[in-house]
Amino acid sequence: MTQTLTATPVSTESIRNFLKKIIEDPKIHSRWLNTISFLEHMGSRKILATQSGFGMGEMILRHASEEARHAHFFKRMSDRVSPGACPDYKPENLHCGFPAFAYFQRLDALVLKDLNSAGIRGKKQSFLSYLYVTHLIEERADFLYQEYDQILEENGISVSLKAIIKEEESHLADMVGALSVEDPDYKARYASFQEKERKNYLKFQTSLLKSVGLSS
Repeated sequence: MTQTLTATPVSTESIRNFLKKIIEDPKIHSRWLNTISFLEHMGSRKILATQSGFGMGEMILRHASEEARHAHFFKRMSDRVSPGACPDYKPENLHCGFPAFAYFQRLDALVLKDLNSAGIRGKKQSFLSYLYVTHLIEERADFLYQEYDQILEENGISVSLKAIIKEEESHLADMVGALSVEDPDYKARYASFQEKERKNYLKFQTSLLKSVGLSS
């Protein structure tokens, strides 16, 4: 597993309780898988929207293509769990879709605010923003997918996230390597981002827990 900067840990108990609850109902579980598909799709779309051009390298192209493939994987798993339940990404076919979207948007905003304050502009800002936001999301995805994969396996559900986890960890390693080169203030800046992401994630997690009748 990729070594990252130490952050204040988030307990696994709450998210495990949510995941155990959500898999009890195939239609709700299908919407959850569809929501993850939507988030992976958003990631791929944002990469292509902000990083496309003649300067695009292999790492970014690979990352965008793998995020799109992950979106397709979760879409297929959503249909496997409850066939035909979630044909698209309309709000009624997502589980906590708006809180999930808000989580992503807040990460973008906090990173851009910091880079602006540091006087980083233009292409440099765009690239660093991509690296930092991806770093934060991949780190959180690794936490979530590891727990989710265990719950699926423990309950005999024929969905395995092991290949996805391996690729997400590869993305994370790419981000760590690139940021170590691109930003001399990487360690201090990322430590600050991690704590803000943690608070942002806990807001999202609270919405997830409430959606299935659990308290945070």
